[in-house]
Amino acid sequence: MRRGLGGGLTRGGRAVAVVLAALMLTGLAAGCSDDAPSGSGEPSANGKDRPAYASPLLEELAHVETSTDVRGVEYGDLAAQRAASGGGRPGEALERLTGIGWSQMARYDRQLREQLGLDSATADRALQVEGDVPSSGRLVGADLDTGKVAARAEKLGARRDGEIAGLDAWRLAPDGRVDPEGLATGLSPAFNVLALGEGTLVRGAGSAAVRALSADGGKGTLAADPAYAGVATCLGTPLAAVMTGSPRGAADRSGTPFVLGAGVTGTDAAHLGQVACRDTSSARAADALAAAVRDRLAGSAPSGDSAPWRELLPGAKVEVVGGDAHTVRITGTSAGGPVLLIESVSRGDLQVLFANP
Repeated sequence: MRRGLGGGLTRGGRAVAVVLAALMLTGLAAGCSDDAPSGSGEPSANGKDRPAYASPLLEELAHVETSTDVRGVEYGDLAAQRAASGGGRPGEALERLTGIGWSQMARYDRQLREQLGLDSATADRALQVEGDVPSSGRLVGADLDTGKVAARAEKLGARRDGEIAGLDAWRLAPDGRVDPEGLATGLSPAFNVLALGEGTLVRGAGSAAVRALSADGGKGTLAADPAYAGVATCLGTPLAAVMTGSPRGAADRSGTPFVLGAGVTGTDAAHLGQVACRDTSSARAADALAAAVRDRLAGSAPSGDSAPWRELLPGAKVEVVGGDAHTVRITGTSAGGPVLLIESVSRGDLQVLFANP
């Protein structure tokens, strides 16, 4: 079934929201199952059934090609965040998650609304990938009005540029060009190319970047990469998450490659947890790493912070999840807010905490 926009756009059902709600109820433990994707999901652009993934995060990673130069991934389950806030305005804790998964779009929120009629916050899920080029990203959701975006883009002078993975491509500027005076003022180069379909928007600095985030599952995606898939499965069904590295992993101080992820979990603002996971090379390596992480949590502190980990994340639990990726996981809560571990990734502190012993 073709996913692009024809003369108009009709909204699909609420299946995405229903699936998200069901996955939220399964909790973190179900998300850490080692089962591979199974069953049939929604039809893909080529008419074949897409696998049903164990979590929304894994499903989004199934759209990212492993050939992409991935340095970092941001993910936001916006539908689950809205549900956790009771459908109203998010409280202070949930506001800390705003923009994770669509930080580039959040930065240009006013321009996107005024020029393209795009309200990113109406999406159900958001994914952003950082690499050598300006970040590229994707939004999905039944209430995402991509028909309106296509109409606004055309009025701005954007031209149709064929299809990308079954999505209608709209070109606002040439690939890679930084054009502050271009069609969408202030949005270049991160929005040079848009690929639009019913409930799906992918944007990037060029066609290759957009295509790299428009894969249709299967082999050759981050969801099929053992390290990324293992860490994503370990994270479960987060409200927001970040992952760092490449399909081959980010190297720690010893030069050993690994993939690292951190996220926020929970079903309401009063019960938010934090989780972080890392893959290892073997069961023995996982046991050794878990022991080292416990020691560091008990006796060390993040860089530039006078408070030790044991005070920042009291009662944190460290466990070997196992699986093919031999993952190690930290879970806990922090009085300082729900994004301690996510912010520790950007500062490099979590990489030190999870470094090989």
